[in-house]
Amino acid sequence: MIRYAALLCLLLPGLGGAAGDALVAFSLQQAEIRMKAGPQPGAEVEKLAGITRLLGLVYDRDSRDVILIGRAEAGQEPLELANLVTAMRAVNVLHQWPLVSIDPTPETLTAKKQSVRFEGGIANTAFARALLDADIALKGLGIGTLRPEGLRMPSYFDFRAEAARRRPGNTEGSSRLWFYALDPLLEQREDVFAVRDLRVGVRAQAVGQASRDEAADRFSKVLTEAYDAVARSVPEVRALRCLFEMVALAQGVTDLPEGSLSYWLRDYAIPAVETPAEFGYVVRRELLQTVEGIRALEVGGGIQLQVLAIRLQDGDITALKEAVLLTRPAGTLSWPVPLDRWALPGDAAAPESAGSSPVSDTDAGR
Repeated sequence: MIRYAALLCLLLPGLGGAAGDALVAFSLQQAEIRMKAGPQPGAEVEKLAGITRLLGLVYDRDSRDVILIGRAEAGQEPLELANLVTAMRAVNVLHQWPLVSIDPTPETLTAKKQSVRFEGGIANTAFARALLDADIALKGLGIGTLRPEGLRMPSYFDFRAEAARRRPGNTEGSSRLWFYALDPLLEQREDVFAVRDLRVGVRAQAVGQASRDEAADRFSKVLTEAYDAVARSVPEVRALRCLFEMVALAQGVTDLPEGSLSYWLRDYAIPAVETPAEFGYVVRRELLQTVEGIRALEVGGGIQLQVLAIRLQDGDITALKEAVLLTRPAGTLSWPVPLDRWALPGDAAAPESAGSSPVSDTDAGR
């Protein structure tokens, strides 16, 4: 076992993890057995044995078992098995990306309501609710109604106000801001999949006839650079990266034999969590002192989040498979992997990992 641990350290440079964090392996096959045994499988199954960040998975061809690998971080909320299954069904059954979009309708300005649209079959699931909650938080960051504690970060509204004070006649058009995976990578080799460097960033796109929205460009850059700090302060934003990691791994299992996942893809009953069909039209309106006198500035809009494609690339990470399978006790749901400090390069869950970037989508333009 020592030689496999040493080999991992050679193959995965930059390994690191917070003191007290545990690396955990979780068997989906054993979880299936426990689910079928009774209506109360227990928190160890439903909460992925305490895993708070998914790092990858190993496929054991001998037993046809999919084994998740993740870190159990002290003080963090465990991930939900139901959310992982939701992501797997969206990608592997419906062949769609999980998506939530809050869209304006012809009646939005009068009714002050927008339509909430879900794709990937995620409506009325905890996954959809988590995406929606994250987007609502991100909307607050955009219009400036949500200010992360201890973080001085200007909002999109602030940048628009700054421009309006100088040029009150220039509305700068409308923009859509979305969060996305910055160069995500799902590394694959010989039945081992590892999520590498999944960071979250923000991108701006002009809407309609506008060629550019300087305020949106500036805000997207600021929020990309500050994502890790924002995530530490806003739980809904932190959850985004974990959801994207689930989608990345869901794509990784696409080519595995379907029999190994048929229960999860077809039979497992995902607990219902109500999600709304409408969302209030959030608007921020203020009077500004400009060079041409007092003017009103109003910013509002919808929200959209979309997972972008994850690249697959070979990498020599097969030692992880050996480390996981050789330490597996017979018939167990989960077990510790004895590597004291293990993380993937770019894993922003490591302590004080400043400068990482994030994923999601919000239309903060008017």
